[in-house]
Amino acid sequence: MLIRAAEVKDACSIARVNIVSWQSSYKGLISKEFLETMNQQQQEEKWNKILSASSANSRTFVAEDESEGIIGYISGGVSRDDNILTYKGELYAIYLLEHFQRKGVGKKLLFELCTFLKNAEVPNMFVWVFKENPGKNFYISHGAELITEEEVVIGRQKLVERLWVEKYPFIQ
Repeated sequence: MLIRAAEVKDACSIARVNIVSWQSSYKGLISKEFLETMNQQQQEEKWNKILSASSANSRTFVAEDESEGIIGYISGGVSRDDNILTYKGELYAIYLLEHFQRKGVGKKLLFELCTFLKNAEVPNMFVWVFKENPGKNFYISHGAELITEEEVVIGRQKLVERLWVEKYPFIQ
């Protein structure tokens, strides 16, 4: 398993992981019609823009399996939320194909992002996680603390997201 910084050429694979992961991870949480309308081309265009916009303030890392190619990613950087002033860093997204979850790959990706943010002198980071997302245990197991929650709309559905804060697990 190779963990590396993402490149523009990875946009198609990241888009695929994003869609497949949402469809498996959020089945029963987010409406079936929303999940089924997720579009590879739109996601690929989004990731092309993200990866093309070179920035010292954010980074995306991919997990690459020798036989399956890119099987997961993490993206984060300086907070994009002007309303959250106390916490400087943000984990924007982390997704893995289902059969690679709970095998330590997410931990390796998180380590890379935490190292990047710490080296950029960003003292902590937050992440928004759906309240009913079973993946929240990943953050809890790495020392995240619940701060608050708010309602969001995904498609036509109202969901609750919770704000969790981490102080860089495994990095001294």
